[in-house]
Amino acid sequence: MRNGKIMEQMDSPKNVEDILGLARYGAGVLATIKPRFHKNHLEPGRKHPSFRLDAIYSVKIGGRTSTFEKTYAKGHEVTPPKSAANGFMIANTRLHRDVKKLKKSGVKCEVYPFILAEFLPETDTTELEPRRPYFLDQFAILASIGIPVDISMTTDTRRFIGDKGEIIHELYAVYAIHCRDEDYLIETRHGQFLEGADEKTVDRVHEVARYRLEMEQHKLRRVGVEINMGLPWGSGRDIKRSLALIKKANDDRKGTDEAKPSLQVVQR
Repeated sequence: MRNGKIMEQMDSPKNVEDILGLARYGAGVLATIKPRFHKNHLEPGRKHPSFRLDAIYSVKIGGRTSTFEKTYAKGHEVTPPKSAANGFMIANTRLHRDVKKLKKSGVKCEVYPFILAEFLPETDTTELEPRRPYFLDQFAILASIGIPVDISMTTDTRRFIGDKGEIIHELYAVYAIHCRDEDYLIETRHGQFLEGADEKTVDRVHEVARYRLEMEQHKLRRVGVEINMGLPWGSGRDIKRSLALIKKANDDRKGTDEAKPSLQVVQR
């Protein structure tokens, strides 16, 4: 009760740090964050106009609401496409860095990302489309410009015969990705150990594998993608069942769901 009165007496937040300060006094802080696009006039000596990407924060604390604006990227040209995309990537990365801090402090956040196709619909993003061989970084780029990317991941261990006839256990991960009505599978490998290896060696391989798994997902997570993680290194049967459920969910939703631009991944 006392914390609530203290919050009411404090000044309205004017930046993210102020929101974090309010959150220390208790729950009940809600931040709605929406993007704003400013296209600048063509400057002398430049071939293309630049733009600025701001976020409008509406912060609700008890019965009062206040707003402020924060710039997340500026000075990037509208064209060529890579220049425009770079501005949106920077903006979304910085935005979700702030959102992560707010959520960690207990602030409830409703976030709308910066969507390149919405603000610059004339931009041809063909060169940003994923091409074989597929990598997670390609989908991190798409997510960072506001294209919805759904990801579910599971892990497993397989056995194979090495060049010298030894049995090797390999740890790997399988990512099931849905993007723009297309489904993709990406496999990544994270470590090996020999059949009959001692427990300490196996534990160490697993530890390194988990670290590598975390590192390869960094670019996705920093733009707000929340990957639905399966249990670490489950059985092959679990992988097949997981992928079957993902495929069924994708098939069921075609023609019925309207895709809403979001950097968040739908849990399947």
